[in-house]
Amino acid sequence: MTLVTSPYRSVLRTPGALRFAVAGFVGRVPMAMMTIAILLVVRHRTGSYGLAGAASAAHTLTQAAMTPLVGRLVDRFGQSVILPRLLAIFLGGIVILTVAAAAHAPVGVLFAGAVVAGAGQLPYPSLVRARWTYLLASNTQLSTALALESAADEAIFIIGPVVVTALSAWNPLIAPILAGGLALAGTVGFVGARASEPPPFAAESGSGAWRIPAMWVLIASSVLIGVVFGNVEVAMIAFAQRHGASGLAGLLLGIVAFGSMAAGLWYGARQWRLDIAVRYRLSLATLAVGSLPALAAMTLWQLAPAALLIGVSIAPTLIASSGLVARVVPASSRTEGFTWQSTGINVGVAAGAALGGLLIDTFSVRVAFVVGPVAAGLGALVAFAGAKLLAPRPEPLAEIRV
Repeated sequence: MTLVTSPYRSVLRTPGALRFAVAGFVGRVPMAMMTIAILLVVRHRTGSYGLAGAASAAHTLTQAAMTPLVGRLVDRFGQSVILPRLLAIFLGGIVILTVAAAAHAPVGVLFAGAVVAGAGQLPYPSLVRARWTYLLASNTQLSTALALESAADEAIFIIGPVVVTALSAWNPLIAPILAGGLALAGTVGFVGARASEPPPFAAESGSGAWRIPAMWVLIASSVLIGVVFGNVEVAMIAFAQRHGASGLAGLLLGIVAFGSMAAGLWYGARQWRLDIAVRYRLSLATLAVGSLPALAAMTLWQLAPAALLIGVSIAPTLIASSGLVARVVPASSRTEGFTWQSTGINVGVAAGAALGGLLIDTFSVRVAFVVGPVAAGLGALVAFAGAKLLAPRPEPLAEIRV
């Protein structure tokens, strides 16, 4: 246990690190709350799951569209300048949503609140990763820090849905209000940690992460990784429902998240000899193979270990992907690079969920599970095809070699 925890204690002892890491964790919890909170608020107000799902999707797609722009603005003006403004938009969206629901306003106003909140959603995973990349020059330390962030991402997606559903049983409006309070608290702490904030860069110092060919390899493979995530979520929920155990769907998804968190912590505590681009390709291939046993599951007891196997393949893939963003994107556009990675995953999640639902309705849950290994395999092929672009390069692109 000491061998595992020691590297994490070391990176958290970096001056200022613990403060922004804790604030960033608090600030990112709303990301795991808002889509479900919007779904439940609109469902409670309208009685329609269709409208509720559409409002939740509008929130997610707005967030996905806005995050690269937000990342570029952060690189240009700095986190402490952009975050308070973004927070104001996010809180404004929550106010519109909750007041509209309480006042029985037209459905369009509920959608407006969901969209505004999506536009102001604070992209803390990208912001925190940008700080770690700025502070840590050591290959091993940065890999460990990115693993810690991956574990934090998994933790919020275990905590967030549980909190939202528990609060919504009392009053659906409480969950988005709590999300706003957590965003406010996290942002105050994060912006206050000025010593760890990356400096802003002049507009002419960076041409944008999306112009870098290697970044498109990572975006394309991130979309395919997201397809795996979205499909697994829908397929496992449908599997549990069709076996008469809807209440266990959350447990199955929790097993996936737990497996990913545990694997990420193990991965980050190791010192790797393989280059990170090689690890990325191998992780994607492992995700493809690890998704296959779900196809053979006939019962919930058989699907549970298959869910764990999928989970342990996820975090190493995401950690390596983040490390490659740090490698190929110059410091002047790095936050934007992380947000493009996040956007790719979110787009893939939406596509994977939609495709999984279509296959379930048209064929069966077993057919839907085929999407996971196929998407991960295609992601591996993309990474292999872009191997030269992702390979180590001289400065300035290889400012951080992880």
